[in-house]
Amino acid sequence: MVIKIWQPSYGRAIASLLCQGSNPTNGHIGVAPPPEVPKDRLGFSDVVVDPHNILRRHWWYATFNSDSLCPAELSFSLQLALYYLIQEKEIKVRETPEGYLQVGNISLKPWHFPAGGYQQEEDLGYQMLLNYRTRGDIARSVTLTEVLKGKFDPNWVKDRIVLIGVTAKSQKDDFFTPFSRDPDQTMRGIFVQGQMISQILSAVLDGRTLLSVWQWWEEAFWVLGWAIGGGLLAWHYRQLKYLLPAGGIVIFILSGVCFIILIRGWWVPLVPSVLALMVTGGWVVLVARQVI
Repeated sequence: MVIKIWQPSYGRAIASLLCQGSNPTNGHIGVAPPPEVPKDRLGFSDVVVDPHNILRRHWWYATFNSDSLCPAELSFSLQLALYYLIQEKEIKVRETPEGYLQVGNISLKPWHFPAGGYQQEEDLGYQMLLNYRTRGDIARSVTLTEVLKGKFDPNWVKDRIVLIGVTAKSQKDDFFTPFSRDPDQTMRGIFVQGQMISQILSAVLDGRTLLSVWQWWEEAFWVLGWAIGGGLLAWHYRQLKYLLPAGGIVIFILSGVCFIILIRGWWVPLVPSVLALMVTGGWVVLVARQVI
């Protein structure tokens, strides 16, 4: 897949607009942008939600069907972030020989499904995990009335990316996030776009971690290693009064290791590792007691 990178040729003021791609599963052909807007100032607003309507992924490149009303191939978040980085920060953007998008020193490496906890997903363009910056609103917001009346500090928008969107509850544009605990804890679409833009900018400018997953064989060896460890632990502590506390300590250590690895940018399988450790440990105990 070839990534087309459009270099902005207009002035310092950056204006990018949204459109929505087609969805062949429900016959939706998308939402067209205003006809006078050139293609290099468009970005699609589509997102991919997980089961229970939780938004965990950042979809940043896609090629929609030919009948789609949205001609954009880059997401709105990536398009706007690239414009800002190229014009304001003079960051170099190119495509690597492997087909990745190189932005400064950061390479945006897409997932290729199946990957991580997504074993049944289709490979719909380029995606990565969305590393949320905050639980709530990501930036200061002002109303249109306040803008028209001049009731805001111009420094709030000087040399910054400004997103204009609808926050009225009458518009159904809410998403559940990994931080949602009840039906009322949702995030508006405009703030989701802000999270996505912030993820790219922070990765390039501040070195903030982008989340990745291992190859399937790396995960297989990881799980196998903990399975073997569970068997060895059970063989050493054959009595339950020793095995249960030791197993609890090992699971606690495993959870801590997975958390540290996650902080460093890698999502590794925790639950499969715990299950493998417990199953092999239990099997060794049963064999040792000649139950099976």
